[in-house]
Amino acid sequence: MGKYCYHCRSLARGLHKQFLAFLLFTSSLTGLSQQVPPAEQIVLPKATPALNRLFQLKGKHPCRILVKDPASFHKWMGKNLPDASFAVFSADSSILTIKGLDAIALRQLLKCSWVTCVDIANRRAKEESELKYNDLGVNKISPVHSLSPGLTGAGLVVSVKERPFDKTDIDFKGRIVGPDRIAAPPSLHATTIATLITGGGNSAPSGKGVAWRASLATSDFKELLPDDGLVLSQAAVSVQNHSYGVDIENYYGIESFEYDRQCVRYPEILHVFSSGNQGNQAAPTGAYQGIGVLPT
Repeated sequence: MGKYCYHCRSLARGLHKQFLAFLLFTSSLTGLSQQVPPAEQIVLPKATPALNRLFQLKGKHPCRILVKDPASFHKWMGKNLPDASFAVFSADSSILTIKGLDAIALRQLLKCSWVTCVDIANRRAKEESELKYNDLGVNKISPVHSLSPGLTGAGLVVSVKERPFDKTDIDFKGRIVGPDRIAAPPSLHATTIATLITGGGNSAPSGKGVAWRASLATSDFKELLPDDGLVLSQAAVSVQNHSYGVDIENYYGIESFEYDRQCVRYPEILHVFSSGNQGNQAAPTGAYQGIGVLPT
């Protein structure tokens, strides 16, 4: 068990970063479909464990909620919580962020029949540990390149969602989507991940990634909910990589639910999440609380 971003049932788990790139390439070529139950069959916790921990603290806190009838919920809010403000997530009117809730207001919110799930508002994502050495030969990727020289990733677009990678890196030359929109300082971690996936090998053999002719896009992990699926689809993104985490979580929450929904709506887009770098730690609550670590 590691530090994962979300544990969506339709997403890849337990992947070492070096295997990650190979999955990115081969899965997008084979058109891997997502087998997830319909949204109405998925049951989310009304209050997540993380939310319960937050509201043990005094004061007012923002929350992220999922509602099943936005119009009816707005009427309920105006009548029952008139002092609380809320904002609608732009890509989906059923997801809202509510500010100014104390423990009493939260209990009232949880009683609302229109509310499906209440969770903490955006947690701060953290990049995984830096991968200092990589050898694609260990995972037999280099032999695959030799045996199947046509498997280059040409025509594919891969999005790396975290901090921006280095757009001046020679291994990405000529294959970056919208380089003028990448303004923030580059991240070494994001650049390493992007190199594993689509590095062109211009700097050195170690800089050649799995899908070394694929195009490369970036997305910001400040927002933990999925990017707009229509935008990703129109940009021809077939794979989006997520090598970050927020905490050790063991529940199925709003972000997990939304990624599953996007996988159903846009089966041409594959999301891949890292399993994390905290395999010697356990969740503090829930079914896996205090689970022991197997000896190495």
